[in-house]
Amino acid sequence: MTIICDVDENNEKKTVPKGSKYFRVFNIVIGIWTLFFFVSSFFSTNFTSEEMNLMENEPKIVHNIQTEIGYWMKDQEFQNFMKPKRDLTEFNKMNQTEIRNVMKLYGMYSKDKNNSKKALEVLEEAHRSFPLSDEVVANIGGFYFDRKDWPKAIEWFSKAHYMNDTDLRWINNILVSFSKMEDRKEEYGNWLWKSYQLDKKMKTLSKMWDVVTKFNLFDQFPRTYTEIITESQKFFDNGTGPPFTCFSALHMPFNVSQLFLIAKKESDELILKAKKTKMDLPKPKWDSTRKLRIGFVSPDVKNHAVGIQIRMMFSMFDKEKFETTMFSCRNDTDNSWVSNKIRNTVDHFVEVYEGSTSEVARIVNSRQIDILVDLAMWTGHSRIDVFAMRPSPIQVAWLGMAGTTGSPFHDYLIADSTVVRPEYEEFYSEKIVYMPHSYHIFDHKQFMPVPPSRMQLERKNFVTDLPADVHRPPFLFCNHAHSSRLDPFLFHRWMEILRRVPNSALVLKYHGEEQMRNILKYAESAFPRMKFEGDLDREWPRILFQRGGKDHIAMKSICDIYLDIPKFNGHSTTGDMLWAGVPAITQPLTTIASRAASSFVTVSGLQEMAVARDDKDYIEKAVYWGNNRKELEEIRKRLEAGREDNPLFDTFLFVKHMESAFEEMAHIEYVERERPRNIQVKNRMEEEGSKARREREKTRE
Repeated sequence: MTIICDVDENNEKKTVPKGSKYFRVFNIVIGIWTLFFFVSSFFSTNFTSEEMNLMENEPKIVHNIQTEIGYWMKDQEFQNFMKPKRDLTEFNKMNQTEIRNVMKLYGMYSKDKNNSKKALEVLEEAHRSFPLSDEVVANIGGFYFDRKDWPKAIEWFSKAHYMNDTDLRWINNILVSFSKMEDRKEEYGNWLWKSYQLDKKMKTLSKMWDVVTKFNLFDQFPRTYTEIITESQKFFDNGTGPPFTCFSALHMPFNVSQLFLIAKKESDELILKAKKTKMDLPKPKWDSTRKLRIGFVSPDVKNHAVGIQIRMMFSMFDKEKFETTMFSCRNDTDNSWVSNKIRNTVDHFVEVYEGSTSEVARIVNSRQIDILVDLAMWTGHSRIDVFAMRPSPIQVAWLGMAGTTGSPFHDYLIADSTVVRPEYEEFYSEKIVYMPHSYHIFDHKQFMPVPPSRMQLERKNFVTDLPADVHRPPFLFCNHAHSSRLDPFLFHRWMEILRRVPNSALVLKYHGEEQMRNILKYAESAFPRMKFEGDLDREWPRILFQRGGKDHIAMKSICDIYLDIPKFNGHSTTGDMLWAGVPAITQPLTTIASRAASSFVTVSGLQEMAVARDDKDYIEKAVYWGNNRKELEEIRKRLEAGREDNPLFDTFLFVKHMESAFEEMAHIEYVERERPRNIQVKNRMEEEGSKARREREKTRE
């Protein structure tokens, strides 16, 4: 039976029954049904007097839109109403034709916006006549859904679900309604769990992970975490990965070998699609006498973390040896200082966001690109599908995603010896290009040439209420990563650190009222002896939520120590912290995403102070430095003093190393005619580092 309230994300009204019987037919049907019911009450033993009374009494409808869904589960009247499930099924079967006709009548009225009131009247009359019909009740939910009254829609869809919890349409409609709302995420998470219990789909599990982590629903985290591990292991045991996207999987509790299987599964599916399209794409020839043509493919040529860091690098390539082309694959490129600089410094700028896979592959190939660099990989709006067509003989993955592509059509991955250890190489489909310092580029020296001095704490930069006198703040640990990377296990470690460091507080980035409320609620329940509100006349709150802003790097300089997230490190954020003079503490695991910060602090000379061996060492390091503040201040001064010559922030030096890598790749492919192999890029800091360049400038003067 088709009904109009079966809704989803993309099609709010899946089916609308066409046509209708006359309204007179509806009245006749109701009369016949009433007579039939009256007669059956005398001759049938299937209905007790109690059941009859229940059928006569409509369940109480709560009109307050803020009513918790759990009300229906606890309400005794409703529970009694739902007892005779066997008779409900018989009731729906017996009245199937009549209910269908009513729904057709409703469908006729609902098509016309001017008949909205009449449509609701038809549903209400149907509900009085067929009180045991979950389809009628669900259609009332659909009525409110169409009018974007999500709380009312949830109320009625929930009622339909409890009447018939075997029909997955109703719980699906509940989930879609919740997804439209800005609040009530805790309820949303619980309904996702209920849906998953009814129908164990990995897609539902993935969505549940997103909601639980994004809004920091720590109470729901353990069951979701356990289910992710348990169900995923079934796939890993069979030599394949679960159906999660590569980028989502980076945020889940997977190690480097498991992430490889997930990425390989995605790339294998892409290869099957690519094989269906046969293309003759001529290869370029290079004999070292002409410029190397380097292409970059990115959706982030704008004010984006990737765009900001690569903004100046194209102006630093040796124009006598290299010709650069940017293929922009997203149509929302802005006119910011980032995109304009890239447009003006690459040799060619080509927009490819509208083309199909084969069309874009031909456009790229027509430029006879020698080396094509994928700056997005498996992230949103990428054109990894184009790389599967092999438009260039040498294809490289870099920067956009902290992990392997799992594909045979990326020959190299630009990394370093910290993020990819030799024992983990087998879990990368690409050959590794080992950069001398870090694989990551940080362009802070160009877009913020004057390093920020330590900023004074200001009330306006915080959502949290602060004491009137902010000139003597506590010792500030901080983390400004997206809230979805935080989990209760790490949060407990942070609270242990605060407990052991007197007069300390934790600064988190503000990501919305619900996220802030959930974290504080969990903190207060899990750690009742710690004060999170604070007596603002005498003490500070233990958790502070800081706003973002254009001067976000300077705002981060108020922190004393940056506490990194081991599972998925801060990448741009850790770079910001180090540039602002804030030391970090991190704990490397097995993946690039979990080892990136170790790379950054090692290059910055903070390995001994900053890199923890395990969970315990992470806590001990934070506690030690929190209680030895004069010693920490010396490290901060050393970090600030070495900023100018820190290779982590030397874009020019990074480009020279990248040039060396590209020349080596080209020599292997075009001169040696050999298969790709690992490349160890020679350190050119002595000749091309910032200190050497200053010395050359003095000599010229």
